[in-house]
Amino acid sequence: MKFFKSFLTLLLLALGLAVTAADKLAIAEPIAKGGLKTEDIEALWGMLEASVHSNEYTLISRAALKQMMTEIGLTTSSDLVNLNSAQKAKLGMVEGVKYILVSEVGKFGSKLNFTMKILDASTGEIDQARTKNLRCGDLDDLADKLEPALEDMLARENAGYGSETVRVALLEPIAAFPAKHSTESYVNARGFKCQTFTASHKDVALNFSSGVKSAFVKQKIRLQYFTALDKFLRKQNLEAIGEMDGYSYQKLGRELRVKYLIVMTVPRFEITVGTKYIPESGVMSKLYLSDIECLVEVRDVEKQGDVVYQETFPIKLDLRRSVDPAILRTWNSDDCARFAIQNMVEGFIVPWLTQIPEFKTK
Repeated sequence: MKFFKSFLTLLLLALGLAVTAADKLAIAEPIAKGGLKTEDIEALWGMLEASVHSNEYTLISRAALKQMMTEIGLTTSSDLVNLNSAQKAKLGMVEGVKYILVSEVGKFGSKLNFTMKILDASTGEIDQARTKNLRCGDLDDLADKLEPALEDMLARENAGYGSETVRVALLEPIAAFPAKHSTESYVNARGFKCQTFTASHKDVALNFSSGVKSAFVKQKIRLQYFTALDKFLRKQNLEAIGEMDGYSYQKLGRELRVKYLIVMTVPRFEITVGTKYIPESGVMSKLYLSDIECLVEVRDVEKQGDVVYQETFPIKLDLRRSVDPAILRTWNSDDCARFAIQNMVEGFIVPWLTQIPEFKTK
């Protein structure tokens, strides 16, 4: 029996390691094609390393990459994209890295042209399905585009996407309700002593957009994710989304390389927490309610920003019917807010969005 328990423990441990094991990723020094200083290349290299957030990859150090390249007779990053058959075979025998991110950057006129490619170290071949080309005004502009582009490249679900994939950008949700605050305590019609809270604009925007993004990845729909839209619009000399004319929408579409924009506006967001003493049972009853409204628009930028689909989701939720009471008692208003957003996104917004014909992939 003891042997069986020990064996089972080891088996579960091994399975856990297998599930959580992350592929090792190396980021090679960007290849300079002209027009940039050495310090710019160093800064770009650091930006690339700082922009990888996927749990499915573990970054190896620059020193480890240099040692690996030395083993197969390479001296610079440009050698990685020009491997001969012998070097490819040698690279495949080197342990310690699965993928290498190689990039090229050059200045042409007033624009930067930046290309990223994924090299499969086991074969020495470039994965043509996982490449990105970004045209930017400067390094600051590139920094804004880098994280979503890398996230898209490294997502396993994106491997093998074809040219028919829908091009859609999810814009940062607009929080149109009052900034985070709480009301004075009051007694509602059911006798509960209540307080009503709102969440921070930043938390609401983050939770709404991350939920939609995750669902689109599962549906294999290519989604560009912009968390700093205001800054992006300013750099492109564009107005705020609600104030743009048709030409501006077309320009935004060209810059983002998308056809559709998903715009979410949250005009109402309230979490109510209440308590009431029940003399008959001698216990304190608790109340947890959410009252959220979200307007979702799908705009066609090629048609000057016309709203082609629109739906309003006003959802009132009694959390006591959806969450284990023992867990709910430990929650605060922020926990309730996150759960309410997840319920709205997964139960209402995503099913509606993914039924839109243009968002279907073959």
